Amino acid sequence: MLAAQSITVLGQTAQARIGILAVSSQEAARPSVEAFKKRLQEQGYIEGQTVRYVQRYADSDMYKLRRLADELVSDGVAVIYAAATPEASAAKSATSTIPIVFSFVNDPVIVKLVDSYARPGGNVTGIAQDTNVLGAKRLQYLKELVPNAQRMALLFDKEYADACRLELDQIRDSAKQLKVDLELVPFEGSGTLDSALGRVRQAKPQALMSPVSGTFEVDAMKIGRFLREQKLPALIEPLEAAQHGAILSYGPDNLWASRRAADYVVRILKGTKPADLPIERPTRYDLVVNLKVARELGIKVPETLLLQASRVIE
Repeated sequence: MLAAQSITVLGQTAQARIGILAVSSQEAARPSVEAFKKRLQEQGYIEGQTVRYVQRYADSDMYKLRRLADELVSDGVAVIYAAATPEASAAKSATSTIPIVFSFVNDPVIVKLVDSYARPGGNVTGIAQDTNVLGAKRLQYLKELVPNAQRMALLFDKEYADACRLELDQIRDSAKQLKVDLELVPFEGSGTLDSALGRVRQAKPQALMSPVSGTFEVDAMKIGRFLREQKLPALIEPLEAAQHGAILSYGPDNLWASRRAADYVVRILKGTKPADLPIERPTRYDLVVNLKVARELGIKVPETLLLQASRVIE
């Protein structure tokens, strides 16, 4: 289709059409999308001049997500930026020819987006967060923060967990090793979060852990208020979580991944096939400690955690 082809003038792509597909709302996706666009701009892709973005946001509606993926294919974009597992999977189901780049997928091999890390094959590539292998480490950090905790709640996004069971299995195994009784509390989008938090309240855990969620940016303030009201120490995956009420967060820098995804898109626009771009992994993971919240909850953060922290919020 002619609209899907980039036009090259003196080595620069003119009016390349880049699709952006997100399972969340536009507001929730804004930080990663802005980082993605900024990196493209740094490489000469100026919105309205040399690049046009076709953006689609599903507002946490999985049925809508699949329809929007089909729309981007019909629009004839040159490449699709589909950051996380739900949108990357939806995009792959919609097209086997238009290149797709992701940045927040835990393990793209397990969810069958690519053949292997070294040789992705097909039309999909990007940045693997590898956070599925961090589940045990996160629970260990939380146990170190609250060493006497015997009951913990795992508040998790069912859609994300279903997409990659490895993380959930790993957390369960770690809980057994740490002799922690783990209460599983799934939710499906923002609409069911209040009910899930109600189940957490009834379970009366001594600490809470929550892996990545497609709606965290939207629900962060609500979760933060809940943690403070319940005086519940928590570790939540997104690094931003420590700003909203979690004492700990541990994981990769999502904005770094968005920028690296933009680098992949540039290479694809210049002619490299997705199949020839190996999957990249983060080179570091950051532990953030919010001492302010810890003091509010009357919890003394062990010196061992503070020494390992990449950032401490006073």
